[in-house]
Amino acid sequence: MYNLLCVAAAALACLSTANAFGLGGGAARGACRVSRASKAASSVTSVARRSLVPPSMSTMEASGAADVLADLDELDSVMGVETQDQQDLKPKQAYLNKLAGQAAQLKWRKNDQDTGSPRIVVAILTEKIVYLTKHMQQHPHDYHSRRGLITMVNKRRRQLNYYFKKEPKECLEMCATLGIRFRPKTKVRGREQRYAAYTNTKSKIGNARRTAMLNKERVDHKQVLKEQKLAARRARGYDK
Repeated sequence: MYNLLCVAAAALACLSTANAFGLGGGAARGACRVSRASKAASSVTSVARRSLVPPSMSTMEASGAADVLADLDELDSVMGVETQDQQDLKPKQAYLNKLAGQAAQLKWRKNDQDTGSPRIVVAILTEKIVYLTKHMQQHPHDYHSRRGLITMVNKRRRQLNYYFKKEPKECLEMCATLGIRFRPKTKVRGREQRYAAYTNTKSKIGNARRTAMLNKERVDHKQVLKEQKLAARRARGYDK
């Protein structure tokens, strides 16, 4: 650095001497070259000094300390609000449903090779039904999802009927654990058995029962009247 400053000073001295004594054009041009070199050296040194020396406090104050320090209130408000980028970073619902199905399969499988037994199918369908039920509570007019929900419920019922035939005790325990309302399928009942719980119906069976009951009451009433007449005749002494 000191050498560069010395060279610059010597060039300036030569230039002033040449102008003072009226030197020729060649000497003047040489002095000009030396002066240009000294100016370039001085600019390089000034840039180096600015890069090495830190800015003063007055410079920071001039630029404004508000640009350097963050506004904590604004930062808290930004961190509290969920931006679109943060929402994109969250896992999708389809991925969460897939993880729930895998967890149900690992929980209810009989062995490592069990991948499609009725209990696994029932467990996976139950996870889907739970999700669709919550979805339908929020969006009651989503009729396409409603149709899919009803289809899954019917499919789960068929799987439970088959599982109950094979292993009834385990099927009932699984339904109690998962909270499934399941009524085992029984034999086909006749019309009389199906309508036995209804007291007053307009069905043919109900009408037939009512007619039979009325006929029996009439017959009993006639029998009572006949017995009363006979008792009266005996009391009068006609029939001995």
